[in-house]
Amino acid sequence: MSNNWLSKMMSSYLNYRKFMTGRYGSFDTINRALLVVALIALLFRRWLNGYLVLAIVALTIGLIIFRFLSKKIYVRSNENQRLSRFFAGAAQRNSEQTHERHQRNAYKKAQKQQRQAAKMKNQRQQAANIQAVIFKCDNCGQSLRVPQGKGKIKITCKNCQHTFIKET
Repeated sequence: MSNNWLSKMMSSYLNYRKFMTGRYGSFDTINRALLVVALIALLFRRWLNGYLVLAIVALTIGLIIFRFLSKKIYVRSNENQRLSRFFAGAAQRNSEQTHERHQRNAYKKAQKQQRQAAKMKNQRQQAANIQAVIFKCDNCGQSLRVPQGKGKIKITCKNCQHTFIKET
């Protein structure tokens, strides 16, 4: 009995191979994309018009079967290559745009760092340009640096905390 079953399977397989000879018979990128469209349409069937979705699904599955059984192998292969080149070009354009965006961000970051460095340098120069007067603490003799031209100021020694008033 198992022999009979196996011979029927082999016969069916040979008939299928004979039928598919000279046909495209490839589940390529376009066919996969059409199948995804059909499945997505079925997922949204609840929210969309049911007949419209069923028409879209029937159309896409019919197109998949047409492409699969087509005897124009060269034409179907060219269609698939054009779609692949389109997606490869889109991916390359996206990659180039991402690279350009990263370059712009790096440039902006470098410009910001240069501005901050210039600002810090300017602040250091301004601090260095301030004229200072040095007083000695009356209590401990510690040298204290205070800005010049501020008038009478109260000076506190950092060492002994003694305070005194002087004219700068």
